[in-house]
Amino acid sequence: MDKQKKEKWANKDLWSESEFQALCCGLEPNVGRRDTPELNEAIEAIRRAAYVKVIPSIEPPDMTDGDKLYYRARFFVPCQVVAWANKHFPQFPFSHEDIPPASTNEVKMGDGARDTLLRTIGGLALVIAEKAKKYKKGNKPNSMQIANDISDLLEVDGKFNVYGLSSRNLRGSISAGIGLLIADWPPEE
Repeated sequence: MDKQKKEKWANKDLWSESEFQALCCGLEPNVGRRDTPELNEAIEAIRRAAYVKVIPSIEPPDMTDGDKLYYRARFFVPCQVVAWANKHFPQFPFSHEDIPPASTNEVKMGDGARDTLLRTIGGLALVIAEKAKKYKKGNKPNSMQIANDISDLLEVDGKFNVYGLSSRNLRGSISAGIGLLIADWPPEE
């Protein structure tokens, strides 16, 4: 696939099943070709991964039997499936650097929903710190140790979408969540 075509597919908001299938085999989507064993193996692997939710997919409510027949019943957000495709298909032409993050049309999460998620993260950090002394600093969770270990875990085999999950970002979310749970967090320095 030439550079221009590769860039075109890297910048799509969604890939259909058939497009993702072709890309996994290193082929340009929507070009007439006979089925090959590689294409058949790719669609089977994609379907299995989507069924068990190893990779996230979107199934439009208005899909038809024809959509299912022609592999257009399920769609994939490129940045959410690139790590999985790289792990399973050596011919897959993209890396995380090639695929831009998904755009949400500037719709932001509300402060209430954000605070709830941060409190959840803070609560999980409290549980982890309570279960293992390694994750405690004094009587508070050690957000740096927790964040570093999460980063290490997520980097294993490149099978996770780690976009935006640097150790620094994780540490910030853990500290902010604990701060919402505990009025005097973080301690004054």
